[in-house]
Amino acid sequence: MVRWLEDLSGEGADLLIQCRGCGHDRTIPIGQALDIFSRHRWSTDWWLAHRRFRCRKCGSKDIKLDADFYGHAIRRQRRPPVLTAVEETLRPGLRPPPPGVPLAEWNRATEAERKRLVDRARS
Repeated sequence: MVRWLEDLSGEGADLLIQCRGCGHDRTIPIGQALDIFSRHRWSTDWWLAHRRFRCRKCGSKDIKLDADFYGHAIRRQRRPPVLTAVEETLRPGLRPPPPGVPLAEWNRATEAERKRLVDRARS
């Protein structure tokens, strides 16, 4: 059971700060947290430490402290991106655009506009 912040440094854990208001979470090295507490001469009691933190995102003081033994921050960084870029392809039924004409513009153009794009690319 953790009673002091120093207990985490002996166990190789970091400090996980979770906001109950907006759900934002942040992991900081326990050494950094202990430096802040000693610099301000604050008590490192586990049950009083949560009063010293504030959410960076929403500013709420309603936070939960937890020990991060398993590298929560590292796992979060390895999440796959939600949106990925999709390479634009030629619309079915169209000839490829001449050199110098962007594919996106070629796909959107009507037949008359495509003729104009070809003329512009030739000149």
